[in-house]
Amino acid sequence: MDTVARADGKDALVDSLLWDFLIDIAWMLPILVAVTVIIGVLAIRRGLAPVRAVSEQAAAIGPSATAVRLPEDDVPREIAPLDGRRQSCLGKTRTGLRDSTSVHCERGS
Repeated sequence: MDTVARADGKDALVDSLLWDFLIDIAWMLPILVAVTVIIGVLAIRRGLAPVRAVSEQAAAIGPSATAVRLPEDDVPREIAPLDGRRQSCLGKTRTGLRDSTSVHCERGS
């Protein structure tokens, strides 16, 4: 005798309830995904705002403004070591530029 699997009343009821639940909740999934993406984007933008502000301040530093330094209080702690190295490089560049200018002025006189 071959045994054939049959769904009895309980399995059919479970399948029916599960299907109804999925249909009732399926419309919420795109909304939940959209809300999650929006919250993620806003959180990342807010978290990177201090970095953006420091970047804008750093863009103002150039050859004519080598003495300008960024305030260390505004730098997020995650990038503080990078900022310290950058400040050191700016100091070395300023020293090199000053030495180069003084040598150039001494030769020109």
